[in-house]
Amino acid sequence: MIYALVWLAILALGMALVAAARGVPRSLVQWMVLAGEGAIVGMLAAGIVVGLSCGADSRNAVEHGLPWMFGLMAIVVLLAWRTRRASLVNSVGVAERSAGGPERHTRLIVCFVIALIALHLLPLLVELLLRPVFPWDAWAAWMIKPKAWYLGGHFDAFVDPATWITSADILRTTPAFRYPELSSWLQLLLADGYGEWNEPMVLVPWAVLFVGLLLAMYGLSRRLGSSTTVAVIACYALASMPLIDAHIALAGYLDLWIGAVILLSLGAWLEWRRQPQRRGLLVLAFALAWSLVLLKQEGAIWLLVLIAVGVYGQLGAVWQRRDLWFAASTLVLLVLMVLVFHGWINDRLAGIDVPGIGVLQLGWYPGGLTLITALFQHDDWHLLGLTLLLVPIVRWRNLCADREAQLLGLFLLAGWIALLLLFCFTPAAKWAESQTATNRLVMQLVPTMVLWLILLLRPSSLPSRV
Repeated sequence: MIYALVWLAILALGMALVAAARGVPRSLVQWMVLAGEGAIVGMLAAGIVVGLSCGADSRNAVEHGLPWMFGLMAIVVLLAWRTRRASLVNSVGVAERSAGGPERHTRLIVCFVIALIALHLLPLLVELLLRPVFPWDAWAAWMIKPKAWYLGGHFDAFVDPATWITSADILRTTPAFRYPELSSWLQLLLADGYGEWNEPMVLVPWAVLFVGLLLAMYGLSRRLGSSTTVAVIACYALASMPLIDAHIALAGYLDLWIGAVILLSLGAWLEWRRQPQRRGLLVLAFALAWSLVLLKQEGAIWLLVLIAVGVYGQLGAVWQRRDLWFAASTLVLLVLMVLVFHGWINDRLAGIDVPGIGVLQLGWYPGGLTLITALFQHDDWHLLGLTLLLVPIVRWRNLCADREAQLLGLFLLAGWIALLLLFCFTPAAKWAESQTATNRLVMQLVPTMVLWLILLLRPSSLPSRV
């Protein structure tokens, strides 16, 4: 009973926060956006509330966190009610407004695709609910903190092994001692609500994330002008990717969380560009981007890329051209300096230990290029890599005329450049040697890649040359 109440509070808080930012929904598409985003935002918000309210007591997360969650929900419900007149219904996209009800054949396609998605989802749920944490990196990296805190009853600090072995204080250690702890706080809340440490029950958020991501993908696609058929097929394409399914069935990793939050942040920002008067959308976009830092270490990189692209999108055309030339020139210069003067640079950076990278030794590590080949070499992403090559060629004229697709493509380009710089020019390349790790990094951009393809395939007034 308490476990169900916890989930009710999480979903209600998330939907209230999204409604306060977006306005009260008045159409099916808006409700789908609210439900999908609300589920993900609610889990993020619940974890933050628990982390801030529990103090040193890790066994009473419900008692400490639930009153704050309901109080915050009451405040944001009042805000949403005050902004009800400015609902998104006043700015519905052309495709959503003019389509009316879908035609018969469109309904058949939608029902068929939903059935296919259900066929993927049901065995994933069975696997998640019947299996404890699979003994892979997620078991050692992400589940050890909440389990130790819950069973121990208090928040022991996790430190590096050298400090742990020499300290007289009550401390704990793990190779992942530096990792952010937002997901751990959420799992503490669910474990306390269930009454015991039951791993399938604390991994339910991964199934909720999966459903929320698909609802948000469909809703955002329709809000941004995609047809019903393209939007629902794109959702199936996302749901059927083998590695995504594996990360739901063998829950515990946070890479799909990063990908979902990036997608929602970019979606809210693109909608705010259409409706600058709706500042709640901008607040939502920034809050989601900031939460990336609380999920994984590489979240800081994505936050910087999101901010850079967001600022660039608000500049005038002249400044945008100048900034692109400056960024490209700086990038080429830095790469040449590392390739030519890496020995001289490393002498001056000697001893600098960067979390997640190790001792900084700049140079050329070709193993990092497996980030790109991961899209084509294995079956983890089906035909996504080939689609990313062909669709921009076929829809090149649309890309040249579509500002939203250009900005989303710029984010993807900047993201790939950041990953390649990190894994081709620093010792982090050792992580790229593992195909599992490489594909997990690719996963963080996959939802945004799918949305970019959706934007390119939107109806256009330009004549087709294909």
